[in-house]
Amino acid sequence: MTIRKIRYVIPGAVVAVLIGYAAFYIAGFNKALDPLVAGIVLGIIARFFIGKRDFLDKGFAFIAKVLIPIGIVVYGVNLKFHQLNVIPLPPGCKS
Repeated sequence: MTIRKIRYVIPGAVVAVLIGYAAFYIAGFNKALDPLVAGIVLGIIARFFIGKRDFLDKGFAFIAKVLIPIGIVVYGVNLKFHQLNVIPLPPGCKS
């Protein structure tokens, strides 16, 4: 991706990342609320108030093509670093 293409991606990517961050922040207040559901609801609300903006489309497309598949894998695996301690180490290895 060239520098000229990146500057068209940045506005939409920033909006998408801010919506995702806000979803995690809001879901932190209520443990019953999943960040994925909060993100979907916030995205719907943002689309309602912001509307369709052509300058955000390339950033949204980049996020949908590159980062969302990675997020789905991480979310599906649900791997947390503290869970890695469950894996037994061979004798002689220190954790």
